[in-house]
Amino acid sequence: MSNLALVLVLISACMHAGWNLLGKKQVPSLAFFSLAMLGGAVVFTPLLLVGRDWVELGADFWWLLLLSGGFQGCIWPD
Repeated sequence: MSNLALVLVLISACMHAGWNLLGKKQVPSLAFFSLAMLGGAVVFTPLLLVGRDWVELGADFWWLLLLSGGFQGCIWPD
């Protein structure tokens, strides 16, 4: 594994742990999570302009992406 890959994995693990700590330390509202997701989308959207490989993905990929996004967006009542 290259040093860059190792650093990226470690950063990702720390970000994931931080997100879980932030989400479980208190009982944040749905608005908090919505704003956090929106903020992440705004921050990382410019990366789509850097690499154009995503444009060539097939229709099957886009349908699966929409389906998985729909399931992740479902809110189940307690």
